[in-house]
Amino acid sequence: MLTIDDLLHTTLAPDATVVTGADHLGVDVSWAAALRSRPPAFEGLKGGELAIVSLATMHQLDDRLTLARLIEQIAGLGVAAVAVAGTVDDDARRAASRLGLPVIQIPETVSARDLEARVTRAIVERRAELQRVGQDLYHQLLEIVVAGRGVEAVVAKLAALTSRPAVLQDPALNLLAIRLPPGGSPRGDLAALVGGQRAEDIARLHAMAANASDPPTIRLPLPQDGLARIVAPIGGPHGRDGYLSVIGAPSELGAFERLAVSRAAAACAIDFARERAARSDSDLRLAEVLDELLAGSYPSEAAILGRAQRLGCDLTAPQRALALRGIDAEGAPATRALERLLRRELARRSLPAAIRLDATGALVLLPVSLTPEAVQLVVGQLRDGLAGLGGHLAAALSRPASGADGLRDALRIARRTLDYAVRTAGPDAWCLVSDLGADELLMSLGPSPLLQAFRDDWLERLAAYDRRNKTQLVQTLAVYFDAHASPTEAAERLHLHRNTLLYRLQRIREITGRDPDDPRAQLAFHLALRIDEVLRQP
Repeated sequence: MLTIDDLLHTTLAPDATVVTGADHLGVDVSWAAALRSRPPAFEGLKGGELAIVSLATMHQLDDRLTLARLIEQIAGLGVAAVAVAGTVDDDARRAASRLGLPVIQIPETVSARDLEARVTRAIVERRAELQRVGQDLYHQLLEIVVAGRGVEAVVAKLAALTSRPAVLQDPALNLLAIRLPPGGSPRGDLAALVGGQRAEDIARLHAMAANASDPPTIRLPLPQDGLARIVAPIGGPHGRDGYLSVIGAPSELGAFERLAVSRAAAACAIDFARERAARSDSDLRLAEVLDELLAGSYPSEAAILGRAQRLGCDLTAPQRALALRGIDAEGAPATRALERLLRRELARRSLPAAIRLDATGALVLLPVSLTPEAVQLVVGQLRDGLAGLGGHLAAALSRPASGADGLRDALRIARRTLDYAVRTAGPDAWCLVSDLGADELLMSLGPSPLLQAFRDDWLERLAAYDRRNKTQLVQTLAVYFDAHASPTEAAERLHLHRNTLLYRLQRIREITGRDPDDPRAQLAFHLALRIDEVLRQP
């Protein structure tokens, strides 16, 4: 499309003057329509036109009609602007200003019909140019899809092409990806901006048709003053797979940006379709195999491993269990984004894997041919992908395991280790079960009535005393053992006087009836503390 400003610099008369609406010259012009001397005054106005009015022709049409009245009438039909051949009087200026309608004054000697033809020709030529540009854009974006680089790469390319931040959202408008143009910096908190869309604008988005091959676009204001976004729905088999947009000042978002967003949304639709095709029925049935392994509900080892074999996943060979947990910028589970990144990364490396997803994350069985170092590289790629959304990824990897029972234990241990790692090292934790030391034995046992009873026998009286009296005897005991049973070092770590620490140890003896300096009691106390720490529920 051409804007009013474009036409002022190219097609309208050299001495054309902007009378009103100088702030709205970035509006697109869809067509040109000159006033006729006989009804209908304008043929087929649909909105977005440049209405060209010759005052002489207006008086021929109706000598009682004023320019102010005509402007009010055609503004209601959604014209983009009015070009007036003749003098624009004060009443007309006031009416146009009140309506926010650009009015351009041109010499009365200019032929309205000739100007209509020139503007129409310029619009047709621009449309042909945009068609060529659109094809070139689509080819560039399609190359990314064919190369299997994923929708994040399409979003990054859109940001580079438009020199504007690009945002990908799922059908519920949850954030999937944000990409800045090369060398660009964010204009405020982009995640908060797109998440703060007004309810009426969200309704307009959901009402849009989702044509996968030729997505429509819409421009919506954003909560931050002076910013808007061009949005296109990404068509899918059951409505839409999401929304794609670029962000900028309204004056920066023109025909090229709309075209680029539309073509990028079409490329995303193809990539999502490829993902659906890759996520075959066998993937879903393999997830069921992992469900049965975790629950221990399989009829026999031969039956469950045979099912996996028939689905193209050889679980008779040793495997490692990988537990993953992704969260978005707001701390909510990012399971869908994690699934997309995980499947793409495994496909790129041609890795056969059984995947189970739930609300907390993913469990994956990987062949041991993939070393822990290689798995860590995969995790790094996934973490980078989620980091692009402001999110985080934690992961834990088990020892090699084989056989149905061994795989079940590996999956359970990996998940427990992940809970422990996130609790102690944060949302970007990476933990190898083999690095846990003696804690690995507790992970393998898991929460059990026996372990809970042991922990309660040795610690619960102290914990209850702490709760009643707001003391820290359990913490004191843990620090004392970490300090190798040195009262002096433990007191320094707790910022206490040594005598205060000795008093606390005496209170522990009195409450529990056990001596923390006795080697056998030390071992039991330490084990109870590790049970409390390692197997605590997340």
